[in-house]
Amino acid sequence: MLKGKKDDGIDTIIGSKVMIKGEIKSSGSLRVDGEIEGCLETSGDVVIGDKGFICGDVIGANVLVAGKVEGNISSPGRIEITSAGKVKGDVNSKVFIVEEGGVLAGNCKMAWPEAETKKELSLTRLKAPKKGDKSYLDNGKKNNE
Repeated sequence: MLKGKKDDGIDTIIGSKVMIKGEIKSSGSLRVDGEIEGCLETSGDVVIGDKGFICGDVIGANVLVAGKVEGNISSPGRIEITSAGKVKGDVNSKVFIVEEGGVLAGNCKMAWPEAETKKELSLTRLKAPKKGDKSYLDNGKKNNE
């Protein structure tokens, strides 16, 4: 759905002359070339064209912003802001890309890979030596001798 793919997989197109007020829920992919005032939630991909504008939160499998979004964007996959795209809000995804010229006025939160999270948790469970216990230093000397 994102860069390099054709728009063949898009189920719904909101044209440049369309303005929608209200919440949109879908199970398919959407392309927004018009204006939406309200939240957009889909299990498919979302493409916001260069003339598209959304004032509200966006949730989609993958989200491509070439237009403007004033609201938060969440995706379990990928969020991409093109060189013409502008987002005023927070983004939360596994993969996040901003092309040169693209704008994010907000915060970005990216998911840690599961393997890294498990490794990090196991490291935090290590016990520090007790105060005054220098036996860990002796082990290092024995190994060096």
